[in-house]
Amino acid sequence: MDAVISPLIKEIVENYTPVWVICFAKVTTQYSASGCFIDNTNNFVYHYFLLVVTQKDTRIEHGIQEFANRHFTTGYVTILAHGKGTIREALQKQSRFFYSVYTNGILCYTQDGAAPVQEINPGITISNETAYRAREQYLYHYELSKSFNEASAFSLEKGKYTTAVFLMHQTVEQACIALLGVHIGYRADIHNLGRLINLCRCFSEEPITLFTQTPEEERLFSLLMKSYSETRYKRGFEVGQKDAYTVGERVSTFVEMARKLCLKGLEILDRQIQSSL
Repeated sequence: MDAVISPLIKEIVENYTPVWVICFAKVTTQYSASGCFIDNTNNFVYHYFLLVVTQKDTRIEHGIQEFANRHFTTGYVTILAHGKGTIREALQKQSRFFYSVYTNGILCYTQDGAAPVQEINPGITISNETAYRAREQYLYHYELSKSFNEASAFSLEKGKYTTAVFLMHQTVEQACIALLGVHIGYRADIHNLGRLINLCRCFSEEPITLFTQTPEEERLFSLLMKSYSETRYKRGFEVGQKDAYTVGERVSTFVEMARKLCLKGLEILDRQIQSSL
């Protein structure tokens, strides 16, 4: 087990008693510095992606993620949590995500010594149907994303800036769902944009770089995230014209980037499946 993430996994096991904890990706970012007025330094920041498999099907993902955010301070961690029975049903339907994680993920913890790959029925395969489903998911969610983006543009023209940014949130959410469906075969039901875009890091850095390169971009992204709940439940929440248009430009760029990444991902998936036949 990775020494950096090991203490967190131990705490997750103690507090949530999972069946398995599987690492399905790890992103390492290196920061180097050298010069006349600074010591040579090399720092590494790690981002781990964990699937926590629970005995019960009740979703406890949000609680585990918040727990991890508080206790893991040496990097970043993105957690998905699903019940063992839920995953078994998904595997019977040829879930590419769970199939890949169970067969190729790094097992960090097992409750009884069993390996998750034993859950996969020998008759389960990833075939042409996988590519067809990925394309269907792309078409459905990308079209939704485009429609929300068009609606947000209309709201901007009408001066409804708060509504426009709420619709931009929906735009990015649907684009992320399309990206995740194409690239990793995961059917996301997460509304938190921060978690969605962080999850996209397990296959690409592009989505997150559009929103978090500068403090100003982070402020605008925070505004976009807050719009989902505060537009509906907080009467005093308002977005100004300048912020709304700036966020709108960035969101439109995100939608186009998502389209290109999805098409590229579909091409790669087609090649992978054809080469395995």
